[in-house]
Amino acid sequence: MSSSAARRSHSMAVRGEGLRVAAVRRSNSARSTGSCCLRRKGSTRSTSSRTSTTSANNTCGYCLNRSGAAVSRKTSSASCTGAAHHQHQQRRRSSGGSAAECRRRVGQHPHLAPEEGEVQQGAARHLVELIGRRGVGEAAAKQVARQMTAALQHMHERGVVHRDALPDNILVEGRRPLLLRLAGLNLAAEEGALVRRGDCPEGWLPPEVLTLLPAEGYAAHTAQDAWQLGLLLVVCLTGALPWAAADTTDPHYAAWAAWARRASTRMPPRFRSFSPRFLRLLRRLLQPRPELRAGVSEVDKYLQDAWMGGEETKGAASGRLRRRMSGLLARAGASLTRLLGPAPPEPHVSAKVCFTDTITPASRPDLLPAP
Repeated sequence: MSSSAARRSHSMAVRGEGLRVAAVRRSNSARSTGSCCLRRKGSTRSTSSRTSTTSANNTCGYCLNRSGAAVSRKTSSASCTGAAHHQHQQRRRSSGGSAAECRRRVGQHPHLAPEEGEVQQGAARHLVELIGRRGVGEAAAKQVARQMTAALQHMHERGVVHRDALPDNILVEGRRPLLLRLAGLNLAAEEGALVRRGDCPEGWLPPEVLTLLPAEGYAAHTAQDAWQLGLLLVVCLTGALPWAAADTTDPHYAAWAAWARRASTRMPPRFRSFSPRFLRLLRRLLQPRPELRAGVSEVDKYLQDAWMGGEETKGAASGRLRRRMSGLLARAGASLTRLLGPAPPEPHVSAKVCFTDTITPASRPDLLPAP
């Protein structure tokens, strides 16, 4: 080849003209490795891959890193899939289909209502129909407390939370003795399962659940049943809820929360008719912080104590006694004054005087003229 032809071929090679693309035949070792191993000879990655080739599978370090990353991605995706499946199972457990499972786990109890169909046939009345404006009285309220505590404690021992212990779901099947049955297991869930607020009225929700959105989930816990049991006792004694909602914007709840946390010594106005022992029970059941809230079995310690007769009742009784004593003292003072005082003067007796129209000297000699 002449020198001019050599220079022309060199210039064409530099410009990339007249080049053919030839197929590269891989060896057996190249087929076993990844495509990253087939690099140019001047590539730093190819050199490093050759030096880091393992003797087990003749794979370069770059290929090993890529395979490891792929495996980690698969593992992470599998873990995410497992977490999503676990959450889905939790949602399924907290859905309507979990009511049958919770009922099967709870079993039979004297103060738990049977199936919903049997309840509709044999239910006489609900407790909400018997609660008037002044409640049901202290004796009946203690019966409600004793029987509902037994029912809720039976459910908690089996890992089930009722979440709807309202007077609408309490059946009254007798008068003497008073027999109560707790129904409404539609919202019941396993303890720790992911649940939502449901259709429970806001006045019966504890503060940690009321602050959540309606579609936001939370773990079911027995402290919610303890909160509703405390409100149930207040309703049975007074006939109404102490607040509209357990929110700090409600002045009645704000006053109770400050007193329950011992941030204030002023008794809330709607709790002044209760005795100190019953207020101690309410402070433990209606505790704003769920981790400090007592269980439903705490009620059994206060069943022998008086629940009514607080500051308001004592003030009214002392006022009546004060008025009665003041009346008695006034009458006694008047009697002593009549007995020990001076004698009253005798009434004045006036002589009878006769007046005549004419005066004669015979009748009045003093009127005669002097001689």
